[in-house]
Amino acid sequence: MAAGSFPDVAYIFGSDLASMTRSPQVADLSSSMDLKDYWPAARDAVTVNGKVRAAPALLDSLCVVYNKKLFAAAGLPEPKAGWTWDEYVTTAQKLTNPAKGVFGTGWPGVGDEDTVWRLWPMIWDLGGDVVSEDGKTVAFDKVGEQALETLDRLRTDKSLYVDPKPGGEQLYQVFLGGRMGMVATGPWQLPDVIDKGLDYGVVPLPSYSGKGGTISGPDTWTVFENGKARVKAATEFVSWLSQPQQDVRWDIEGGSLPLSTTTAALPEWKKHATGTAGLQVFVDALETARVRPTITAYPKISQQLGEAIVAVLLGKKSPGDALRQCVEQSNAILAVPS
Repeated sequence: MAAGSFPDVAYIFGSDLASMTRSPQVADLSSSMDLKDYWPAARDAVTVNGKVRAAPALLDSLCVVYNKKLFAAAGLPEPKAGWTWDEYVTTAQKLTNPAKGVFGTGWPGVGDEDTVWRLWPMIWDLGGDVVSEDGKTVAFDKVGEQALETLDRLRTDKSLYVDPKPGGEQLYQVFLGGRMGMVATGPWQLPDVIDKGLDYGVVPLPSYSGKGGTISGPDTWTVFENGKARVKAATEFVSWLSQPQQDVRWDIEGGSLPLSTTTAALPEWKKHATGTAGLQVFVDALETARVRPTITAYPKISQQLGEAIVAVLLGKKSPGDALRQCVEQSNAILAVPS
């Protein structure tokens, strides 16, 4: 975009969309995209300042996938919906077996968005948010420490595998190798789990309140202004691509969830969901899934929180100290008009 040369359509991560829309070259699709049948998470992810600025491209939700064999070996009952973070920590500790190289669970330790987005459901459940209603300060200053303390407990119990590389590939390889009891992940991981022949189960994320809840990280098809005719053609294409008959193929073969309730009701999807253990848990989680705010400051706030999480995971800072620095720096970011 800086060079003034861009495609008609680009796949843009949902967390980056608000920053992209600062450019007048990003098309406004408000009058051409009908999103009424889409899951709320998909709608929210493409809406910036009340306008539809992209088409939903991919939908997921975060749940816990666990290894049934390791639970049985540890003499533990399988987790159920409604469990708590205290139970998660205790379970991870009991699953851990250093002699066999088995970890209870894992967390990305790079500080990127994969590190950060897993913490938001914990913060939301505690009554916090990413930013305040007026957008002038962060809204996790009062509850963020408790969420970070949960990670610190996993660290001090030595039940947490911290992945030092971007993308979480090592974390998932440990799980797929049968050396991790449970991992928070999305539906995209199920094909690999099935290919490895793991005896697995899926359960919603734990919570502090008992109410449950999760996060969805939808991505987008963003259309760029390359003249009226090309914008019209590009918009028609992404609209067609998102329609149920195309969406269901993408979902089944690519590991996404249905963008709309209409897709979820198709016989092809129902057959796929019935034949894939645990997949429906991810779909059901969309009922309560929230998304990161579509604000331009989000990537910078995420960077600060990512650094705080890594500092706690590596034992370099206490949860309180890490949070205080994150809040101070994030509020300074929000104080600058965007």
